[in-house]
This record gives sequence, structure tokens and C-alpha cells, in this order.
Amino acid sequence: MVALNLEIASPVAVEAAQRAAENPRMNLIDAVFSQLPQVEAPVIHRQTPGMYTREILMRADSFVTSKIHKTEHQFVVLSGDVSVWTEEQGVVRLTSGHVGITQPGTRRLLYAHSDTRWITFHPTMQTNLDKIEEELIHPHTPANDSLLCRAMSEISGGSK
Repeated sequence: MVALNLEIASPVAVEAAQRAAENPRMNLIDAVFSQLPQVEAPVIHRQTPGMYTREILMRADSFVTSKIHKTEHQFVVLSGDVSVWTEEQGVVRLTSGHVGITQPGTRRLLYAHSDTRWITFHPTMQTNLDKIEEELIHPHTPANDSLLCRAMSEISGGSK
């Protein structure tokens, strides 16, 4: 077995993740979405030696905001049809069988046109899910209620 010695939090990855955490558009979207009825998006965690995979089922006609990724890793759209927005690429439509690479700092807004299964692959020697998330995901604080109120006021033409 080959031991992996990864520099998980490289300076470039940390900077990209911090930019994503401070993205005002995504923070606004998180704030608005947090006030709407929530849909369950089941996640399946799998582990093999040196590899963690995370599979999510996004229900048809639902929006999902992703976590902020610290690492470069592969993903596959196992089934379904989803539109994906990122700051870097705008909107891209992905369907069953699509294979891609997530860059550090990526934060996505997704709309599932049909039930969609998406899986990510992460090299790690960790087995504890909390430690894995700490290693792979940049923490961010979702936008607070005052941001939501300000945004709703701006959208409706009220004062700032």
C-alpha cells in the first residue's frame, strides 16, 4: 500500500476557499434558501483504504448549494440531469455519466432537473467523518438574517 502525503491546505487552496466563503452572491442564496421549505438530500458515505467517497441524491426540481471544497478531487454524475452554476464557469448542464474535476475553492449552486446522484472521490487516510470534513471542507458561516432582510428589502425596492 502506498501512503499518501497530501498537502491538503496548500496556500492556493486556502486562498480560493476563503474567496468562496466570502462570495456575497452565494451567501445571499444560502440566506434566501434557508428561509424556504427544505428537501431531504440523502448522503451516502463510503470508505476504503486511502479513499473516501460522498454520494448525494438531489431530488428533481430542487436547488442545492454545495460546501466549499479545499481540495482538487474528481466527481461523477452517476444519474440524472443537473444545471450547475459556479463563479468561474457560469451555468453548465451536466447529465448522467459526466466525469469532472473540482478545483479548490469551488462552491456550487445546483438545480436538479431530475433526481440526480452525484459522487465525489477524496484521497484521505482519515476514517472519522468529522475529521474528514475538517480536512476537505472550508468552514463558512451562512448568511445571517440581517443579510436576508437587507437583500429582500433591496429586491423589493425598499431602502438599504
